[in-house]
Amino acid sequence: MASPAGLTFCFVTHPASRRPAPARWGDGLSLVDQVCLDVAPAAYDVECAFWEALTGFEGSSARLPEFRRVVGPAAQPLRFLLQRLDDEGPVGAHLDLAASDRAAEVERHVALGAEVETVADFWTVLRDPGGLRYCVTGRDPSTGAVR
Repeated sequence: MASPAGLTFCFVTHPASRRPAPARWGDGLSLVDQVCLDVAPAAYDVECAFWEALTGFEGSSARLPEFRRVVGPAAQPLRFLLQRLDDEGPVGAHLDLAASDRAAEVERHVALGAEVETVADFWTVLRDPGGLRYCVTGRDPSTGAVR
């Protein structure tokens, strides 16, 4: 299937019923925490409405105005975040990892072959060795709370 802006997605018959525990790496914890949908400005409102209706989850504002959360039950294995991009272009998606120590987690990823692209206040954008973009955030990996 595809969203109104063209993001391909699949339905599965074996949904996960709980969030996994964070992985321990040295002294830190990390977890693939959310899927962030990267949406052009012209498609943003339609995509937000689509994902809220499709999932039945409630949409809510995030800390920054270019983001919108689609909040499901606490046991939902992945959170959904929609990001309104600055420029028009195709819709995309990337994973966000929550880390108890963002700097240490970024160092671990760099040692494994990732490259740092951008460091922001609440997240670090990296590219994996294959060139795919993802983020490491300072969200609490156990609770998902923004610190």
